[in-house]
Amino acid sequence: MSITFCPAYPFRLTGNRSEARDVLASVPYTIPGLTREDLAAQGMPAQRAEMLLLYYRSMVQRMEKAYPFDPHRRKLQALVRRHQTGTRGEVQRQAIREAIEQILANHPAGEPISLDSDLGLPITLAAFNSLLGLELKTHDIALALEVGSLAMINGSDPAKLLEGWLSYRPVVSAIEKALASGQYDKDGLLASLAEFAAQNNRPRDMVIMSSAVLIVAGSSVHRSLAPLLRIILANPEIATALARDESTRSLEELLRLHPPLPKISRFDAEASQKPGKSFILVDLEKANTCSQTFAKPEEFCPSRDNHGSMTFGYGPYACDGAPISRTFMHETIRALLNRTRGLKMVQDGGDHSAFLIYDKAE
Repeated sequence: MSITFCPAYPFRLTGNRSEARDVLASVPYTIPGLTREDLAAQGMPAQRAEMLLLYYRSMVQRMEKAYPFDPHRRKLQALVRRHQTGTRGEVQRQAIREAIEQILANHPAGEPISLDSDLGLPITLAAFNSLLGLELKTHDIALALEVGSLAMINGSDPAKLLEGWLSYRPVVSAIEKALASGQYDKDGLLASLAEFAAQNNRPRDMVIMSSAVLIVAGSSVHRSLAPLLRIILANPEIATALARDESTRSLEELLRLHPPLPKISRFDAEASQKPGKSFILVDLEKANTCSQTFAKPEEFCPSRDNHGSMTFGYGPYACDGAPISRTFMHETIRALLNRTRGLKMVQDGGDHSAFLIYDKAE
């Protein structure tokens, strides 16, 4: 599993685990500004560039209000993660299992099934609806999950950066509508975020953008199914370990070796000189295979203690959706391995257009 990083600006790459931890712990999640000159260099017409820049700047302002680099961020992170464990976590697990059951029951055996749209998207939607207490429909978030966080995390290229942020629009609109109409489960995360904002004098944008980030970040999870399954099906010992493992130890080891997002970037505001920009690119795959932290780091060893893994990032901006992401992948992969016979991968042009085919589902 790999991501091609083609920056339009200078970047510093680090795979050193100690330095990676320091970067993720100390560099604020600053969003780089875009200028007319940035987009003009991409050949974008001036009128369209002006319109998109206005929207981009409004989204950046909302995100900066939602994700401050202060103690509120830690409190928010703890709240979001609590909703993914215990009783609420079981609600999400059941929603994922029901979505998988429905897909396997309705899809004709022997016919290719898209890992992205036909399998990953419905399961992702069920997972995050159950977490937030919403009833979003596929069309509300299909665009966001198609573009998703990859363009933002992977692309310092101005056009890709803009595309990533524009993908938030349908999710943000849907969440704003749910809040305005009260159409959400009062036991869900969205309700708790609204209460948190009121108690801590945080803006409404914190509720909206925190929820939108969780959903859009789900794109990196369901899109990681294709490369992960490719590895699993090519390695029978890994497939056997995952199929039999009721816990998530085998999955954790697989994700240590192959993180859903192998590389993540941080905008280095201090090193950036106007009008230029500079980025720090953190290689999580290399950080996760550090010989000083893990014995025989390149080997798949489910019994390994993965406490030092940085699969879902590190520090105040580590992935808030890590628990539900683990549940999503564990339940989906185990169901495919245990409930289907003759499971094969049909590749068609890369990670995002892969299909599965199986002889029958049980």
